[in-house]
Amino acid sequence: MMAFDLKSQRSKIFFLSFILISLSVFFFRGSITLFPSFIHAWTQSDRYALVFGFLNNGFDFFHPQTFNLATIDGITRVDFPIHEYIVAIIMKLTGIHEAVIFRAYILIYALTGLVFLFRLSQLFNTSFLRNALVVLFMFFCPVFLYYANGFIPSIPSLSNLFIGYFFYFRYKKDKSVADFRLAIFFLTLAALARLPFFIFLFAIFCQQWLGYFINWYDPQSKPQPLNAASSYGELTQPLVRRSPRGGELNKKTIRKELIAFGISFTAFGSYQLYNYWLEKKYGTQFLVSFLPPSNSQQLREWLLETWTNWKFDYFTGPQYLIIAVLMTVSLIQLFKERASVIRFKDVFLQLAIAGAGSILFFFLMLKQFPDHDYYFIDAFFPLAALILIYLMGYSIKNKVLNYALSLILLALTFQSFVIGNKTNLKRFETRPWDRVEISRINFKDSGKFLDSIGVAKNAKVLVLDGYTTNVPLLLMNRKGWTVNWTTREKIEEGMSKPFDLVAIQNSFIASDVIKNDPAIITQLEKFADNGFISFYLKKENQDQSLYRFLGIDTLNTLLTVSKNDIVSIDDKTEFFELFSDTSAILKIDKPVKILVTGKILRNSTAPQLVTSVGTPESSSSYYSFDLNDYTLGSGKWENILFQFVIQVQSGSSGSVKIYFLNNQKGTFNLDDVTIVCYR
Repeated sequence: MMAFDLKSQRSKIFFLSFILISLSVFFFRGSITLFPSFIHAWTQSDRYALVFGFLNNGFDFFHPQTFNLATIDGITRVDFPIHEYIVAIIMKLTGIHEAVIFRAYILIYALTGLVFLFRLSQLFNTSFLRNALVVLFMFFCPVFLYYANGFIPSIPSLSNLFIGYFFYFRYKKDKSVADFRLAIFFLTLAALARLPFFIFLFAIFCQQWLGYFINWYDPQSKPQPLNAASSYGELTQPLVRRSPRGGELNKKTIRKELIAFGISFTAFGSYQLYNYWLEKKYGTQFLVSFLPPSNSQQLREWLLETWTNWKFDYFTGPQYLIIAVLMTVSLIQLFKERASVIRFKDVFLQLAIAGAGSILFFFLMLKQFPDHDYYFIDAFFPLAALILIYLMGYSIKNKVLNYALSLILLALTFQSFVIGNKTNLKRFETRPWDRVEISRINFKDSGKFLDSIGVAKNAKVLVLDGYTTNVPLLLMNRKGWTVNWTTREKIEEGMSKPFDLVAIQNSFIASDVIKNDPAIITQLEKFADNGFISFYLKKENQDQSLYRFLGIDTLNTLLTVSKNDIVSIDDKTEFFELFSDTSAILKIDKPVKILVTGKILRNSTAPQLVTSVGTPESSSSYYSFDLNDYTLGSGKWENILFQFVIQVQSGSSGSVKIYFLNNQKGTFNLDDVTIVCYR
C-alpha cells in the first residue's frame, strides 16, 4: 500500500477534503435536515418550491413553477434552475422528498468549490498551509457557513466560479485549450444559475480580448520570416505573431477561444430572452429590476445600514485582522521584491475588470444589500478569494518571522472558526418576532391534516397571514396565494382570488387579520381547526359574532377571566399580570388558544403583551405582541385584540401567565379586559 505523502497532489486534496468534511459534520449536524426558515426563509423556500414544481409538472424544465399562484399556474421567470432540477431528480430517484436532499446537494457543491479554490491557490503558492488557510478563511465566513447547506443558487454558482477560475488560470500557464473550454463552461453555468456571476464571465472575456489587442496591435510585433531552407514541415506550421514580451498569438487558438465565448454568450443570451418571454406570458415571482439609490443621502444611508447589519456576517473580527496582517506583509515584501508581482499579473487584471463590474452591480442593486447578505457572495466573494490568494502568496524570507506569521494566521483562523460557529448558531435561534419561523411551526403537518379531513390536493388555498410566498403552501402541499402584509387593502385583494378555502394562523387571526379588516367576520365560516391553523369557507354576508367566527362555544371553553374596572399603570410598574393558571390549561395536552380583548389608553410608549409557561425561575416566553405596533398612542381609548396559541406538554409544572411587560417605562390605562381560554 502506498504511504500517505502530503507532498503529493492527491494526498493534499484528500487531506483537505477530510478536514472540510469533518468541519461540515461539526457545523451542519443540527441544520442539515431543517426546512427552509430563519434568515431569508422567503428566498430559500421559493427555491425549495421550484423543486416540487418540477416533481409535480413531469420535470418540465422550461416551465419552472412554485406553489404560489401569483403568476399564471405558478409558472415564473427565474435564473436557469438547473440545481433545483437536479435536486428534483435526486428526490425522484431516492423517494426522499425532504429538505435534507437539497441541503446536502448544496453542501457537496460548496465543498467541491472549496477544493477547487485550494487548487487555484496552488497555481500561485506551493505552501499547503497557506493554500489551506485560503480555503478555511472562506469556509469560516458566517455568510458562507449559513448558506453552504442552504437553498440559494449563490453557493453552487460560487463553486462553479472557483472551478472555472482554476481552469482559466491554469490555461494562462499551460495553454491547454481544453482547460479554457472547461473554464468557460463552468463560468457560464455560474452566470446562468445566478445572474450577477455574469460579471466574472464577462471579465474573463475582457481580459482575453485585452490580451488579443495588446499582442496583435503591438507595433514591434510582426510575423517571423521563414528561412529559405525551411523544410516542408516548417512551412506548414500555422503563422504565429510574436510580441517582444515573449507571448505568442496563435490565430487558431484565438479562433477556438472565440468559439467558446460565442457558444457561452449565445447560451446565456438565449436563456435571458426565453426568461423575458416567460415573464411576459406567465409573470415572475423573483426580482428582475435594478434598485439603485435615488440620491446621495439614500446612498449614504444604505451603505451605513449594510455595514451595520452585516459587517461581522461577511467576515469575523479575526478575519479582518488576517487581512490587515497579510496586507502589511505584502506591502513590505512589495517594496523589497517588486518583481514578485509579475506572477500575479493575470490575477490583478481580473481583479481590476471584475472589481469594476462588482462595484457597478453593488450600486445598481444597493437597496437589496442592507437586507440581503447573500448579495455579498454574488458580488464580492470571488474578489475576496483572489485577493486572499495573492496575499497568502507572500512569505517572509526570515524563517523565524515566517513561522511566527504562520502561527499568527493559525491562531486567528481558529478564532474565526469559534466565532463563525457562534454566529451561525445564532442564525438558527427562534425569536419571538420571527413570524416566518412561527408560521413554519404552525403550518407543520397541516398538509396531512387537510388530507385527513378530505380536502382535495388540487384545492386552492388563500393564506391570509403567510409572511412568505411559499412556506405555508409548501407545508400544506397545496397551491394558492399568500397575503404577506395584512393591511385591509391586501386582505381584500386576497379575498378577491378564486380560492377554495382560507387558512389563517390562530396566533395572528385576531391581531393581524380581524383587527385590520373586521369585515372578514362576515365573509368566512369556519369549518376546521387543527389547533394552530383555522380553515374557512367563503360565505357572503355572514351575520356572526367574533366568538362564533373563532369557534368559541361553551363546549370548548376552558375558563374566562374578566377585569371590568379601569386600571392605571405608571412608569414604575414593570409587570402587570392579567392572568395566571396552574390547573385547567396545564392539563390539556394539545394546543390551547387564549383570546385577550379590551381597551387601552396611552400617550407614551406602549407595553408588550406576553404569554409564558413555566416556573418563575425558568419561564419560557411563547410569544409577545408589542402594542407600539398595534396602537396609535393618540390619547384616546383603543381596542386591543390578541390571541395566543400555546402547546403545553403533559406533566408540565408551574403556570401559564398573561401579563403586560412595561420595560420601556410607559404609562397607560386598561379597561374591560377579558381573557378566554379555549381549545
